[in-house]
Amino acid sequence: MAKNKTPTPVLGTFDDQPVLGTGIKITHAGDGLSKALAVAPQIMHHHDRVYVVLETTVENIAFPPIKDMDGVVRMHTLKAGLATIVNESIVRDVLDEQARVIEASSGVIRIDFTDPENRTGEEMMGV
Repeated sequence: MAKNKTPTPVLGTFDDQPVLGTGIKITHAGDGLSKALAVAPQIMHHHDRVYVVLETTVENIAFPPIKDMDGVVRMHTLKAGLATIVNESIVRDVLDEQARVIEASSGVIRIDFTDPENRTGEEMMGV
């Protein structure tokens, strides 16, 4: 199978291959959280949404090839250390901003209709 042409690399090269993306693998994530829950146990229920903050250390960096492409991905392995469950209010703004950045990078544009400058004439008249 012919390999796809690669875009201009912006993340450098590895072994003369363009680095086309980055990735993360987290190890030992349950260890730190289990220790935290041993100190301050919490009861969770199916479908609860839980917000976890992890302190991590970069343990390894690998450059696996990307299937059917002329390039590699820079894969960071993070080893989790200290972990805790936090209230949603602590992280909500950061998560919302990250969602906006991801959407924007995918071409999604959101219009805030609560801003009078973005409302149509019909909306302004209550139609």
